[in-house]
Amino acid sequence: MKITLSGTAGAGKGTVAALLSQELGWPVVAAGNFKRELARARGMNILDFDKKFTSQELDQLIDNHVKDFCKSHQDAIVDAWRGWFHVPDAVKIFLKCNFAVAAQRIWAAKRGAIEAGTTPQDIEQKIRERLQNNRQLMLTHDGADLLDLTNYDLVIDTTKITPTEVCAQILEFLER
Repeated sequence: MKITLSGTAGAGKGTVAALLSQELGWPVVAAGNFKRELARARGMNILDFDKKFTSQELDQLIDNHVKDFCKSHQDAIVDAWRGWFHVPDAVKIFLKCNFAVAAQRIWAAKRGAIEAGTTPQDIEQKIRERLQNNRQLMLTHDGADLLDLTNYDLVIDTTKITPTEVCAQILEFLER
């Protein structure tokens, strides 16, 4: 079985993926980590990287990384904006979060170069920009809308619940 976790920055995808991995004993592939590695290799942060490299080839490189990982693992957790689209046999989960809360989470975690030297309000704006950039890329290249929640089997608002509670909801859903 494959589980895809899509959603907004700061919604807890990476944290929830790690908790699910711990609970299920499944490996995780994180497209964002792969993309951050590509950005770092070019001396860029993720937001600037997203703006500069809007080519379909880059999306295909990342998508192929995820697909290859899934082919080599019977069970896997996919932490990827586009995972729901490129792993069609997966249980598709979307994690959403209030943008201000997501920004506070990222700020508190001091996560990555994108947030360095910024305020929570700056981070919130960057989250919105990044979401729109990714949405537009997917609409343009794939004709699919990552914000159309009917594409997902389960949608969880993580704004007021802990990652452990999110994980419990997912595990309960999988038992059905």
